[in-house]
Amino acid sequence: MDPAYITSATWQTIFAAAASGFRFAGLVILAALTFLVAHALIPSLVFTHHLSVHAHATRRYLYAVALVISVLAITQLAQFIGSAIIAIREIYPRWTI
Repeated sequence: MDPAYITSATWQTIFAAAASGFRFAGLVILAALTFLVAHALIPSLVFTHHLSVHAHATRRYLYAVALVISVLAITQLAQFIGSAIIAIREIYPRWTI
């Protein structure tokens, strides 16, 4: 299982995989923070009267935003896996010894 020479096209594929991985990580963190605000922070602040009762209406929008961000994160994960598989196949064209 000897690795092949890494060409500039392979480096572009590796860079695309790395960029998708970083975007995935950022989107997961953003989705988690949005969900945390909607599910924990807003109800707590409304319960302690630091926010008005009308702030509960923003929760459904934050849940929708968290869902959209989660879908985008799943898309980035799929792109990351696809790019990583392509890059590994270009570097290691043969999988058996």
